[in-house]
Amino acid sequence: MTTMTTKRKNTLAWVVAGILATIFLLAGITKLMGHEMHVQNFARWGYPAWAMTAIGVLEVICGIGVLIPGMRRFVTGSLVLVMIGAIITHVINGEMGAILVPSLLLILCIAFIALRAEAE
Repeated sequence: MTTMTTKRKNTLAWVVAGILATIFLLAGITKLMGHEMHVQNFARWGYPAWAMTAIGVLEVICGIGVLIPGMRRFVTGSLVLVMIGAIITHVINGEMGAILVPSLLLILCIAFIALRAEAE
């Protein structure tokens, strides 16, 4: 079995960072724009409107921050907490089918943290 070289780990880390950045920037921007789906979801879950804005801002900041080497650990750790919150929200509201995406993003964030820890 061969081990992954540092160069390959770095390349993979940048690819994962790009994926995370894209997903969280889009998710955050649509929340900040007040996309009807998000408005309805947050209302259905009983969350105040400001929570959607706060999470949108956090997702945008983290989406950008994941591309900045000095910020990666902090923002990716923050995204782990956001995804745990999303999973808990879906479970509490009986939306078991909706936990797939945040669960995959959670795994991707944790893998990214581990990948960066090995490369640094």
